Amino acid sequence: MSIENEVCLARQPILNKNNEIIAYELLFRDCRLHTSAQFPNATEATATVLINLFNNMGFEQVLGDKLAFINLDTYLLQNDILELLPPQNVVLEILETVKVTPGLIHYVKKLTQKGYVFALDDFIYSEDFQPLLSLCSIMKIDITQLDRTQLAKHVALGKRYNMQLLAERVETQEEVETCKALGFDYFQGYFFAKPLTLSQKNIPQNKLPLLNAMQLLMSDDADNKMKELEEIVSHDVGLSYKLLKFLNSPIFGTRKIQSIKEALVFLGNKQLYRWLSLLLFSNSNGDPASQSLLSTALIRATFLEELAKIKCPKEGNNLYLLGLFSYLEALLNIPIAQILDKMLVPHEIEEALLSQSGKYQPYLQLVLLLENSQSEQIPITITKLLDLLGLSINDINQAQLQAMQVANTLLKA
Repeated sequence: MSIENEVCLARQPILNKNNEIIAYELLFRDCRLHTSAQFPNATEATATVLINLFNNMGFEQVLGDKLAFINLDTYLLQNDILELLPPQNVVLEILETVKVTPGLIHYVKKLTQKGYVFALDDFIYSEDFQPLLSLCSIMKIDITQLDRTQLAKHVALGKRYNMQLLAERVETQEEVETCKALGFDYFQGYFFAKPLTLSQKNIPQNKLPLLNAMQLLMSDDADNKMKELEEIVSHDVGLSYKLLKFLNSPIFGTRKIQSIKEALVFLGNKQLYRWLSLLLFSNSNGDPASQSLLSTALIRATFLEELAKIKCPKEGNNLYLLGLFSYLEALLNIPIAQILDKMLVPHEIEEALLSQSGKYQPYLQLVLLLENSQSEQIPITITKLLDLLGLSINDINQAQLQAMQVANTLLKA
């Protein structure tokens, strides 16, 4: 697996008094370093963690049924991106470097009213943080920064505001017992577990489609530009995959989103803009090999869509997705069964990709044979498939030409 195309994050367990894991703190990790948390700034670090959680790895795979503690700097604390997060699954940590302002207090109040839970990270009391004590539910304390007397005072302060106390950087059994005696509720540190780095191959992503889509969403007549928006998203394999996986995650319930158009309508302009903003802040490393795969995936998808226009126009969107998703295994370096297990797609696409069966299988078989054919003569198998699908050699030639033209235009954009 190429490091340049990996996505990484780390998780460190948070335990209760009974040594049961109740949550994980999610941490940024640079895949080139794995054990180091070096990053340009807190905003990019957290945005990368979130996009990996939502799209590249998945909520269930990373967290199971546990809570996620997520660090937030000043920018993200006052950004609507946060409302993409399901309040029942997250604890929002206010970093100790955050400057407390009336605007911040207002936004924290708004989110608590919507059910979000806040924690004060690496908390050491100062008057500046006084207004947040009644708004936050958890006080996280780095026990290496305070002596026992100071720890006791902070615990008393937290209890006075009905806050739960979380001891960070707990490294010995003696420290565990001391923290329990002082009244701490939760524990985190190397004594229990070091952060575990999780990694997975990422899909390289050009930021230009993001910017174009965001520009459309911000225009005065955004509601009249849904078709343009759909074209931008559907013709980018990375965006298409991540958007459908995001909306088909368990946090949105059991509704099955099957097309890009349906996804855009369901998400709505405001939420879509937030999601695109999150992608824009996240890392997006690419390499020539993956870019080549993206190009060929786009040609394959458009070719199948053009064939659908000839005989079955209503199937065009699904055949386009079939073309894209048929390259996911190569793009992600993950078995296609594992990918589709985390992502709801139309049953006909699953049939074609997983069991080489169903009504779409002849289309997939046809495009694979055409791509792999080394002869100028049309093999008998292709001829039979053309007869089965009611297509001609001329149809194939026109669809291939159109697919290459569309792909070249989009890749140059």
